[in-house]
Amino acid sequence: MTRLPDYVGVSALGVKMGIVVPGSDIVQMVYDALVKCDADGLLDDTDTICITESVVARAQDNYVT
Repeated sequence: MTRLPDYVGVSALGVKMGIVVPGSDIVQMVYDALVKCDADGLLDDTDTICITESVVARAQDNYVT
């Protein structure tokens, strides 16, 4: 990915991974999504990947409706 100018601060992108249901393998889902991002040149070596707690809870069937 092209380096952002020094005057630009932290930026974040949301990555679509599909629907997460109880029992989903979110590790594999995240990996597959990141492979696509890397192929499109959207990842750098120093990037941080974050997964929301709600996605983890849904995969674990540990949430309140």
